[in-house]
Amino acid sequence: MANQQHIDILDQGRTAWNRWRLQHPQLRPDLSRAELSEADLNGFDLSRTTLSDAMLTGTNLSGADLSGTNLHKANLTGADLQIANLYKANLISADLNEANLSGADLSEANLHRSDLSGADLTGAKMVRAKLTGAKLSQTNLSAADLRESSLVFAIMPQAKLMLANLSGADLQQADLTAADLRRANLSQASLKGTNLSGAQVTDEQLSEATTLEEATWPDGQKHE
Repeated sequence: MANQQHIDILDQGRTAWNRWRLQHPQLRPDLSRAELSEADLNGFDLSRTTLSDAMLTGTNLSGADLSGTNLHKANLTGADLQIANLYKANLISADLNEANLSGADLSEANLHRSDLSGADLTGAKMVRAKLTGAKLSQTNLSAADLRESSLVFAIMPQAKLMLANLSGADLQQADLTAADLRRANLSQASLKGTNLSGAQVTDEQLSEATTLEEATWPDGQKHE
């Protein structure tokens, strides 16, 4: 459960909260299971805060510092996380359905089994992010930087990946059915067992991948 003192300080607004964080740099605030839906947390320093199982539906977290924050199983449906700092954040099994994460930094974040269906990740920085088993159906990842990210078993039908940088990414067994990969960088990407049925991608792009064994090509044919 959340620490009530920490909740009370949060309720005083951004200036009071950020000042308190500066005064107590070693403290890790506990806001676990807090009800913060629709709250305005724009620009708050929430780094290294525990927000596991917190209710953050529709919350304004744009520009917030959430680096190293524990958001395990947090509900962030429809949250505004534009240009937020989520570097190395724990987002395992978090619900980010329809969230706006455009321009956010999710580098090295753990998004294992998170739900990002319909989310906007346009231009997001996701270098070495862990997205194993994540739900990314109809997610907008246009121009996202996914270099060396892990997308093994990711569920990505109709995902928008135009101009995305997937160089060195691990997409083994990912479902990219009908995904838009136009002008995406797939150099050194692993596509073993990946389902690319109906995907918009060229043979030239696929030729840059390191492995295509057992992948299903856009025409539905298996690659040997």
